[in-house]
Parts: sequence; C-alpha cells; structure tokens
Amino acid sequence: MGSNFSVGVLIESDEVGIKPSSLEIIWAARKVASTGKVVVFYLSHNKDQELDFLMRNGVDEVYFLIHPHLETYIHENYAAALVEVLSEIPLDYLFLSATSNGKELSAILSARMGVGVSTDCISIDRVDEGRVAVVRPISSGKALSTIRFQGNKPHILTLRANAFRDSNPKASEGMQVFTKNIE
Repeated sequence: MGSNFSVGVLIESDEVGIKPSSLEIIWAARKVASTGKVVVFYLSHNKDQELDFLMRNGVDEVYFLIHPHLETYIHENYAAALVEVLSEIPLDYLFLSATSNGKELSAILSARMGVGVSTDCISIDRVDEGRVAVVRPISSGKALSTIRFQGNKPHILTLRANAFRDSNPKASEGMQVFTKNIE
C-alpha cells in the first residue's frame, strides 16, 4: 500500500486510560497501513493524554477532539464529533473496537456518512493498492464471510478483541499531534 494510504483508529478509554482493545486496533491499523499513515482519534474533555504510549505503538497522527460533552461516551456526541472531523481528514479505513460502543458508533457513522461498515472482523489482508479483504464470522460463527469494500470512504470496520495482538509493534518515527475543539 502506498504512502498515501491512511487508516484511522478511534481510541476507547476510561478513567484508567486507553483500553487494551484499542491498542490491538492500532497494531492492526499499522499492519494494514504499512508505510502509510495511522491516524488516531481521541475524544476527550482533556488533551495530552498518553502521547508517549501512542508513539511507541506506531501512531503517526493524533487528533484530540475536545468538548466537555465528550468526557463520557454518549453515541450522539461521539458521532457528531467524528462526522465533523472525518469530513476534513481523508481516510481509507476507520477501525473501531468491536465493543458494544464501537459497534453502535460504527453503525451510526456508516448511516450518517453513507459509507460501508463491517463488524466483528477477525482478519484483515491487503489484496491490492488501497484495498483490503476482511473476514468476519456469520451464522453464529459456523461460517466465515470475506468482504471487500467499494464506494465512498472511509470504510468502517470493527475489529474483535484478541484477534489482532502484536508483541513487537513498530514505534512511530515522528508523531504529529493536533487538537480540535468540537463545536
């Protein structure tokens, strides 16, 4: 994949910090993006959280989306903030954790942005320049479905926890940090 290929990741966090499932999503994004960009979106009421941690795990750009209503997860607030910023930042794919929040938010974003979504992905493979094939279980896990996206971007994926572990993540050589105050 070329250097213009970019994958976005939505960070899920709580009062302790970044949730482990988000770290796996970063690792999956780094593998898919290859030499392209991994762009992280951290929705918060505070900024400058965990920058060193993100850089050590291969993130190229971090966008802190700041608003008092983003302190706790409410899907309407998160969706509005993400739709606003995603209209300004070109991405090929957006990865979220396949948690109940991630699946709910991915469906809302897909509908509002008119893009494709695939949930509970367990495998991602590059098939050609700018495209990936994802595998997800169907029929209560008795069969697997392979999906390739076309059309408007970013294509949205939720990735299952424990399916994308990496014991040796590549650190970012220079991470850019942006702050966007959400209206």
